[in-house]
Amino acid sequence: MESIRREGVEYLLDGAHNLDGVEALASHVEQRGIDPQNVILVFGAMRDKAWQAMIQRLRSLSTERIYVEPCGRAAVSPDDLSGLVPGRGCTTVPEAIEVASMLARPDGLVVICGSLYLVAEARAGLLSLTMDRIVAL
Repeated sequence: MESIRREGVEYLLDGAHNLDGVEALASHVEQRGIDPQNVILVFGAMRDKAWQAMIQRLRSLSTERIYVEPCGRAAVSPDDLSGLVPGRGCTTVPEAIEVASMLARPDGLVVICGSLYLVAEARAGLLSLTMDRIVAL
């Protein structure tokens, strides 16, 4: 889990690529007591993960959800994610970050999670890096 501040917005990045990780992240955000209307969720997951249960657990954290397919292995489509828990789809991670940044409130939070691939792409963009190495487990 890493927090990055950019242009007055806090971005909380957490791979949270399995149910245990999602539970830990959700508990952390809930303990912060931020109103779900002030949280923007950017979520993408690999198809071989328990993405249905993951997004169901995260749904209460935010009223605004942005779905994206991270680069890497076979990812869940934004349409499949939106079909389970309503949200808007983006075609790329940079686009998802841009949309989240426009929607973010000064006292709010953008949570980026669901995949190590997603976090690597988002982190690189937020820190103006060419690339952020993906952690292999």
